Amino acid sequence: MTLNTLGQNDYINVVYISTFGEKDMLILTQSALVSSAIDCVRLFHDHVIRTVVTFADEVEPYMPGSSESCLIGPFTATTKSDTHKQVYKESVVQFKYIAEYEGFEVRIIRFTKWSNTLDFCNIKDLMSLLISVQECACRRPVVLQCRDGYSQSRLFAVL
Repeated sequence: MTLNTLGQNDYINVVYISTFGEKDMLILTQSALVSSAIDCVRLFHDHVIRTVVTFADEVEPYMPGSSESCLIGPFTATTKSDTHKQVYKESVVQFKYIAEYEGFEVRIIRFTKWSNTLDFCNIKDLMSLLISVQECACRRPVVLQCRDGYSQSRLFAVL
């Protein structure tokens, strides 16, 4: 699968949020479009992002299928693993920038317990997700993505 992004990048907004103990630890942004997938991967690369939490209904366009690879501008993406947990699906994707020898892995956590018909979720499920993310974030910024950049990810950010 190849994403044609040459000359079609969309601008993406990001908002940095400081947590109680760390400056700019959360980065809120809207879910990627096919044309802005390269911008998301550049964000991961340039800001050393290793954890992404997404509340999107659809799989993000920078995510290759299970055990597949795709080309996203100057990056290749390869899914290394997929794990289904109780309230989320966790994928580890390795990205490699064409100009660098080594790649980097990003853990992408897709929250699956948000009701499509309601604009809220079970707080117990969200707290379970929060604890899991805290355990794997390694004191690096975490990107939070949802369909519009705030409606679902803001509750996670507040917690």
